[in-house]
Amino acid sequence: MTVYDTARRYLHGLFQSSRRNLECMAETVADSRYQPPHHMLNESNWDRRAVRRQLVVDANTHFGYASALLLDESSFGKKGNLSAGVARQWNGRLVKVDDCQVGVFAAVTPDGVASVVDADLYLPRMWTQDTTRCEVVGVPEEAQVFRTKGEIALDMVMRLRREGLHFAFVAFDGGYGRLPWLLGELDGEAPLNGDHASSAAHQDRHRRRARGIHHRQASTAVPSHGIPLQKASKHALSIRPERNLTKYNQLDSTDGPTPTATIDSIERNDR
Repeated sequence: MTVYDTARRYLHGLFQSSRRNLECMAETVADSRYQPPHHMLNESNWDRRAVRRQLVVDANTHFGYASALLLDESSFGKKGNLSAGVARQWNGRLVKVDDCQVGVFAAVTPDGVASVVDADLYLPRMWTQDTTRCEVVGVPEEAQVFRTKGEIALDMVMRLRREGLHFAFVAFDGGYGRLPWLLGELDGEAPLNGDHASSAAHQDRHRRRARGIHHRQASTAVPSHGIPLQKASKHALSIRPERNLTKYNQLDSTDGPTPTATIDSIERNDR
């Protein structure tokens, strides 16, 4: 069985299996076994950066400069202590606080079709402050540094730009749009993709500055503990404000009702 065959069966399992673990996927997918995908995912020496570069090439081929780069997080319910990043935190998919992993994702889309091009795991402070725990579950030493999800998102934009991804503008929901420092970092960059960037992006920046979006009051800041208590303004969405992405089911927004648990007892999802 080649690596291609193993990868294809693994992808089939993600779509076909009711529970997306290797045991259930091996039982569901025809001619599939547990050991090959386990070896591929956990022991094979493959280069994640090379995979991402290939995703960039494929996205550029199929989509091109008219694409939007979408950034958002998603949560995955997970129990136990041996999965990196698991903590009691806000799960936007379940709309409640629960034990889960949280990842930040980047996707490009021209119109109705999207392709994920990058992803990164969010490690809560309780993890980055426990190097022994990180080493036990295999978190690389260079990744054992706390980053908010906003910082992860910015790193993705810069990394994808360096690797040549073509996109016309960046878009995200109000959770990221209410971070003045993030908007400022993106505004301070050169036009996206050089001469191919839309001049409308520069006009939008001037309009936002005129409205004072970069000088928001502290009332919109994330509290020191817990999840945000106040939804962000719909005008603080993205580098292109007219792209309304406020619907919760659009990209798993983390804004939601305040849980009944004591907020101070919950590790917040730092933006």
